[in-house]
Amino acid sequence: MKKLVSLTLVLLLLVTALVGCGSGTTKTDAPAQEPAKAEETKAEAPKEEAKAEETPAEVVSYKDGIYEGEGEGMHTIKVSVEVAGGKIAKVEIIEHEETEGIAEPALEQIPAAIVEKNTPDVEVVSGATIASDGIIEAVKNALEAAK
Repeated sequence: MKKLVSLTLVLLLLVTALVGCGSGTTKTDAPAQEPAKAEETKAEAPKEEAKAEETPAEVVSYKDGIYEGEGEGMHTIKVSVEVAGGKIAKVEIIEHEETEGIAEPALEQIPAAIVEKNTPDVEVVSGATIASDGIIEAVKNALEAAK
């Protein structure tokens, strides 16, 4: 009798384990879903790239001259923007009270990036986001008079 009960319990556990493992998503279902998602992502990517290619970058030409503007970082930031040949030739920080250790990378990198790309729409410097935004705002304000 004990052997029969033990054998029944073992079979019941075995059946439960097989049924438990078999319920839900099977191995054959999972790979079929993953490539479909990958295909959707691949299909969407070219559309986005095509949009970027179709939309030409706006070429902005400014009136030559030297313009000043202000923006707000942690404090007021004043810049001087020189335009020559219709392009941004020089961006200089003429006044600021930003924290040197924190804002220094933005004070150096943002003006150079703006000149290089001929636009104030550049990426901010990580760790100096507020100062970066202030410089960008100041340059945009200066360039309003150059349009």
